[in-house]
Amino acid sequence: MRQLTKRTISIFLLILSVTVYFFCNLNVCKALVNDKPASEALAFVKDEILVKFKKGISNETINEINKLHGATIKGRKLIGGFKRLKFSNNTKSARKLIEEYRTLEEVVFAEPNYIVKATAIPNDGHFNNLWGLNNIGQAEGTSGADIGAIDAWDIQTDSSSIICAVIDTGVDYNHEDLSQNIWINLDKIADNGIDDDKNGFVDDVYGWDFVNNDNDPFDDNSHGTHVAGTISAEGNNSIGVSGVSWSGKIMALKFLDSNGIGNTAGAINAINYAIKMGARVLNNSWGGSGFSQALSAAISKANKAKALFIVAAGNNETNNDAAPDYPSSYNIRNIISVAATDNNDNLANFSNYGAISVHVSAPGVSIYSTNPGNGYGYKSGTSMAAPYVSGAAAIIMEIFSDETPFEIKSRILNSVDLIQTLEGKVATGGRVNLYNAILGTTTPPGPKLSIIYKDNMEEGTNGWVVSGPTALWNQSSHRTDSSFTSWYYGNDLFFNYDTSTATSGSLISPDIDLTNVTGSTLVFSHFLETEESSLYDKAIVRISADGGVTYSDIFTGLTTNGSFAQETINISAYDDNIINLQFFFDSVDSFLNNFEGWYVDDVKIKGIPNQEPPLANAGRDQEVKDVDGNGFEQVTLNGSESSDPNGSISLYEWKEDDLLLGTGSLVIVDFSVGTHTVSLTVTDSDGLSNRNDVLITVNGSVSPVTIAGQDQTVDNTKIVPVNVNPNTQLVSNTNVDQTANDTDGKEIESIALNVAESFVPEDTMISYE
Repeated sequence: MRQLTKRTISIFLLILSVTVYFFCNLNVCKALVNDKPASEALAFVKDEILVKFKKGISNETINEINKLHGATIKGRKLIGGFKRLKFSNNTKSARKLIEEYRTLEEVVFAEPNYIVKATAIPNDGHFNNLWGLNNIGQAEGTSGADIGAIDAWDIQTDSSSIICAVIDTGVDYNHEDLSQNIWINLDKIADNGIDDDKNGFVDDVYGWDFVNNDNDPFDDNSHGTHVAGTISAEGNNSIGVSGVSWSGKIMALKFLDSNGIGNTAGAINAINYAIKMGARVLNNSWGGSGFSQALSAAISKANKAKALFIVAAGNNETNNDAAPDYPSSYNIRNIISVAATDNNDNLANFSNYGAISVHVSAPGVSIYSTNPGNGYGYKSGTSMAAPYVSGAAAIIMEIFSDETPFEIKSRILNSVDLIQTLEGKVATGGRVNLYNAILGTTTPPGPKLSIIYKDNMEEGTNGWVVSGPTALWNQSSHRTDSSFTSWYYGNDLFFNYDTSTATSGSLISPDIDLTNVTGSTLVFSHFLETEESSLYDKAIVRISADGGVTYSDIFTGLTTNGSFAQETINISAYDDNIINLQFFFDSVDSFLNNFEGWYVDDVKIKGIPNQEPPLANAGRDQEVKDVDGNGFEQVTLNGSESSDPNGSISLYEWKEDDLLLGTGSLVIVDFSVGTHTVSLTVTDSDGLSNRNDVLITVNGSVSPVTIAGQDQTVDNTKIVPVNVNPNTQLVSNTNVDQTANDTDGKEIESIALNVAESFVPEDTMISYE
């Protein structure tokens, strides 16, 4: 194997430095979500959090909540309605307290009070080439179409306790930008020919080569080294590039040969080695095999070992849901399957996709990273996208060491940046965002795109116009992506576009109205067979917002490799306009125009129609009486007159202050005596809401006045007392004493009791007893 003398000499020093580092950092403040010492980058005020309460929550309610959680408000109110809460003598972790506050109905958001410092931009010489980490619009990209690394690095740059196994063509472990971050088996003494740790491998200092079955996993292809650089090239060392993690540990496992070819047995051996030696993240930028029960079992074993299995989705432009690509398509809990996007957040034209089996996207086009021999260069592929997720997973694991792999996976998938062009392409509909994942920010559900315009090319020309010197555009049934016809630039008789004279022609759409649309996205299918050169046979899609006076290029196509391909293009820059599309073909060749040509089918534009909010109607103000005097009265709240101009109302919420009284258009509520302001909020199927208030007044009952009539006496000697209700709320009026004679001597006489003068103020007497 290669000489490892430098490593042999440094092993003891490395052990010593690790020990010194550990003891020097025992007093660093604790990390957000666990109780282990945090890296210097993840600093925050340990006994404080920031909380934003909902608008309208009273100070009394806020104080009660804070008292319950052992918190007090510190300092003045912050901008944006946040309050700074200080905790004292509290045994709960900051993470637990933040989680508790976030679950409260009265709280909008809770977060740590981070200690911030100058933005962590590394000084690596080629950092500006790394658009996947920090996209500022370089190379005609879209600013912000990156994984949020700059913001994330203000919190954490290190993952040195997490081993990431690069299962690939090997790694150049001597590379100037990787050597300090290469995993070393400290239980081995290099070159002594002994299996010191009895793991079944001799002198496996950096990993293992399963191609040649030796202890030298050096990269003789460049693929694995490029992957390793994206994961963990040393950051801020004034050299070359930076990885997602500045100091994560890379385990080199070679099972692909110099041509990038390997086999299932080699992959299984590499996975087993990674598990045995403690790797927590396994990067797998390879695939294309059929289903293997043995490989599936190995990945499941990694799941049981609490290791994430990050895998490239594949580069065949195919739907993995329909045609599985393994290992990315195994349905195992620890797998994250990664598609590739470009620097404008479009799905890469080579990337596999799948609304179910492909989980997330990451940068994968023109990715700059390390190459063997201290070199650097660009590569493209889902192989380049997967390591962004692996590096992110390693950093997240470093911070949240108490979380399971599935919790880490959930953090990554639930915090993506939603990308409209990825809807229906990957399960999350978005691109990974490391910063959001660290904060635990959950991506809100995005609005659903609607079909604004659609033509399946089956109903005649539908307003499409052919123009230009060559009128080769015609509706053809020779090739279609769906049904029977498509538009074709070519000759249906000879299936080529050789006219020997004029060389170009345009297919122009009718007017397409986007004046009340946001997030417009063009989708079309096409089959393109041309001379494969950017200099000849130009197939271009253009767009006009001035009635066809001027056009701008939005897509340039090359050969689709013998099959129909679907293209998705963000055209939101043309929202609020009436547009025309132009499919323009120029058949200038370096030799005869004897290629088949261009077929275009199933053109549609998706977008979010500007919607009007629903109209909430809580009904008329109501005034009722507490009839039975128990202090409450039932009132029916009726919101059935609410309406939605664009669809239907999906949710009714009746509230008094922040107390939910009920849901539904009709609810019955017991209101106490007094005045109540009740709000009805209705939400429609597009997520738009509207509120209306109603006043409910419950009047208390008024005590009746009881007049039982005059006292009466029988036989002048016996006074028959008239029963007077002893209820202190009743008023007795005895009037004048009355006498009556016992006319028959039986000492019993009939007496008439008269309460006719009793009354209830402003009401009706309903019973007498």
